[in-house]
Amino acid sequence: MELIFKLKNNEPIMLRADSLNYELCKIRQRKDEVTGITENEWAAFKWYASLPQALSRLMEMKLRASDATTLVQLREDLESARHEIMAGWSTGIDVRRKLGGKP
Repeated sequence: MELIFKLKNNEPIMLRADSLNYELCKIRQRKDEVTGITENEWAAFKWYASLPQALSRLMEMKLRASDATTLVQLREDLESARHEIMAGWSTGIDVRRKLGGKP
């Protein structure tokens, strides 16, 4: 699993999972030792044992990147972050599409 989210400053963050843990990753530049070419790659910077822990940290990072100055603005940013994260986990079934109709 690899899902990419954006922080408020458009910095991409990837949520990646393997058989043992969940990772939050940032893009970093790496210079190839043989060719000398600089390449971008995803590098893990936080590791979690469960999905709720990883999603909680991702939500916290999105809120910390907020430039809200009022509680109303912070709530709007919270709802926006929650919507973005939950959109990646939608499990709804569109019955019309399943039955061959137009959505």
